[in-house]
Amino acid sequence: MPHDVIVIGSEEDAIAASVVAANAGLDVLLVDGDERAGARNFAPGPLLLSLLHQTVLEIHAAHRVLGRERTASELRALFGRILARSRDDAVGFHCASVRERLSDAKVGVAPGRPRMLSPTEVEIAPGDVRSAPIFIVAAGARARRPTCFPFDDRIVCDSDSILLGNSVPRNLVVVGADIVGCEFSCMFAALGTQVTLVERRRRLLRFVDADLREVLHEWLQRTGVTVVMDEGVADVRRVGSGVAAHAIVTLGSGRIEVSDRVLIAAGGVPNTRGLDLDRARVDVDSRGFVTVDEHGRTSQPGIWATGRVVDALAPVGVLRHQGRTAMLDAMGARSEANVEIPLVIHTVPQIATVGLSQEACEHLDLGCFAVTASLGRELRARIRGEGEGLLKLVVHAETLQVLGVHVVGMSAHEIVNLGSALLRRGCSLEDLATTSFSEGSLSAAYQSAALEALRRRAPSSAARAAREDLDVGKW
Repeated sequence: MPHDVIVIGSEEDAIAASVVAANAGLDVLLVDGDERAGARNFAPGPLLLSLLHQTVLEIHAAHRVLGRERTASELRALFGRILARSRDDAVGFHCASVRERLSDAKVGVAPGRPRMLSPTEVEIAPGDVRSAPIFIVAAGARARRPTCFPFDDRIVCDSDSILLGNSVPRNLVVVGADIVGCEFSCMFAALGTQVTLVERRRRLLRFVDADLREVLHEWLQRTGVTVVMDEGVADVRRVGSGVAAHAIVTLGSGRIEVSDRVLIAAGGVPNTRGLDLDRARVDVDSRGFVTVDEHGRTSQPGIWATGRVVDALAPVGVLRHQGRTAMLDAMGARSEANVEIPLVIHTVPQIATVGLSQEACEHLDLGCFAVTASLGRELRARIRGEGEGLLKLVVHAETLQVLGVHVVGMSAHEIVNLGSALLRRGCSLEDLATTSFSEGSLSAAYQSAALEALRRRAPSSAARAAREDLDVGKW
């Protein structure tokens, strides 16, 4: 049965690509092994963690405003209910919303286990072969499970299975300080778990701005997380049975950690095995990730790949953009491939970043400087019980154009979106200084940072007038 487009997968990139093509009048078939399209976005794992993380933050903030924080034991008792609500309410709402989007766009959905037969044919079930001139491979990824660890999904877990239970461990060893490892460490620490975070490299989140890493590291230490850097894991053993079961973790130095649970945060593995992409003459690397260009084009004309089959750590915002970009390119339409999309890391406090870091500018020999503003000084932060946070702008030294926006704070995910728009429009510090922000908005920190930077750099008359109008004598 011929179609115009066949999309393999059910994550946000697959859904976005399907809707774009269907809205253009094409006959689109979405094929995936999960009958609930979109459910994988909220399966146990990193994205479900983001929902839990937000709930825990809101509980803490509400009680800070009331002058009382919940104790760790109270949060542990609430954990099961919080987890169930996140699973049921969020997953149910999201899947219903996705079904409605696909139905409105008239996208055909066929559950199955697709495998390519040729560059233009796919078998979705025994004897059911479909063909199309355009294929989008967006099958997603799963947690990587190195064979050297004795996974049982109860004591030794990956990022998918760690949330299958409804209980909070008394102590937890997290192996790997990438995004997922740091996120889980922060959330369980906020729930009162004694966490040991082990990383074989010398620093956390290497791609994040140094000032943000420093704030996060300080918070981890303040909340009792033991951070062990530059050290690997020699052995993990399960000991005991039933409720007495636990793990013994031996580090490379010989140090021993006894823990209720161990989380192995070893990255992701693309769901390309079983797709038989070699029959479609699509190149993949040694780990199974599909090789693509900036538009998602694979080595085989007529086949595009997006999302976590290309990069296992791609956030949801990136998935949506890549799905649209690949589909527009496949239809011969103009697309913007190199758009700055914010990266949000659900640690406590949150980290959000978009654009160039100060280190990257220095490496590229771009003349730049950085200016910061304390989020804790903004009225909105006080109202919400968010007493700390930092906004950092990386600015070109000559043009004063904003090159990067980096935020650490409880509401970083909200603040960084404006930064993305600033980069896209090529805004400067003077633009920010003369922009009006609503009363009590956390985004007013952008103006605070801009005004302070201009004051220190002999500001222009426009910026001086803006300061006089806004009566910001404190600067």
